[in-house]
Amino acid sequence: MNGGEKVEREICVRESCSVYQRFFHTPSENAKRLYYYPQWAGRFVCEKDFYIFRHSFCSLLLIKTASGVGKLLYRGNEYCLDQNHVALIDCREKHIYYPISREPWDFQFLHFAGVQSMELYAHIYELTGTCIFPLDSGIIGEMDACIRLCAEGRDTQEAALSCHISNIIYGLLIRVQQAQEDGIEAVCQHISKHFAEPLTTLQLSQIASFSRCYFSTAFKKRTGATLHEYLICRRLDRAKELLSQGELPVNQIAEAVGFTDVGTLIRAFKRKEKMTPLQYRKKHFSIRAE
Repeated sequence: MNGGEKVEREICVRESCSVYQRFFHTPSENAKRLYYYPQWAGRFVCEKDFYIFRHSFCSLLLIKTASGVGKLLYRGNEYCLDQNHVALIDCREKHIYYPISREPWDFQFLHFAGVQSMELYAHIYELTGTCIFPLDSGIIGEMDACIRLCAEGRDTQEAALSCHISNIIYGLLIRVQQAQEDGIEAVCQHISKHFAEPLTTLQLSQIASFSRCYFSTAFKKRTGATLHEYLICRRLDRAKELLSQGELPVNQIAEAVGFTDVGTLIRAFKRKEKMTPLQYRKKHFSIRAE
């Protein structure tokens, strides 16, 4: 069965499908006020010329691929929609998606809205800078349940529908938060191994899989220090080790631990330890000053 085609205000909807299942749901006023609620849901198995380009829809859209591959253009980025990931996008913004694999692209979809859903989505996107998330059995089960209830069309299921959608959203959020913890730990391990090298916020945010704008906030929240403070502390820790091992000149120690020059090392050392590196060496290890 093939869907219609419409072009207006830059919107193009060409729902060419061999399987076309779309189930609409009209929420009650109570649901609009209190719940998350689906607007429509279903499953498409796309023909090669399937193509969606639209915006200005007040809904969030969840896309889960069963087989084949699609492409999503959203917020200036391109995303691959495959069996291992789920996409969550804000349909008020321009978005395009279409099949790119040789085999038919088979996917389920869920358009939904509800109390604070847009704000929660904005929070999730701020944390991650992406709209693509790993797929797991929990999301599969919750989406299947939502689509089944929409297909049944029973108005008495609004609370159940809201629960399934909530489980999806908060399940994604929990995974994002866990990924944050894992990401910051990965950054700390990377700094421990590479503190003597030039390190940028962008580079480290990519290791953590965070958006650059959120990374610094998340890092300080987890470690209690800014990225700069943390990096300086790791370099000073290594400088103390080298000071304790003999009479390696301070300028060589500065270079070995990643400071741009000896003056920068001395200033950082005095701020943290209230003494110079040589004073530290003399006081703690009784080694003759150079």
